[in-house]
Amino acid sequence: MNQQVQATKGKKNPKPVYTSFPKFYDRPYFEDQLRSAYEPGYQVSKRTREHEQKAKAYDSFNANIALYQRLKASGKLDELRKRRKGGGK
Repeated sequence: MNQQVQATKGKKNPKPVYTSFPKFYDRPYFEDQLRSAYEPGYQVSKRTREHEQKAKAYDSFNANIALYQRLKASGKLDELRKRRKGGGK
């Protein structure tokens, strides 16, 4: 974990990826996750809901990328492009 915290970006003038520890480890988010799992009436914070919405958006985007790569590998995208251009005869 220490290596991840000290990670840098840039070759000539490396700068830290995470400028502060809270940017690396979102403690309130993980506390909300634990408390909602073990406390029956606990309401998660607005920040946690926003974090989950972003995670869903990233998952959806990654699923679309995977679908695109599968279609491209199978050659179906080329067929669609030919149909749209009206050529390839």
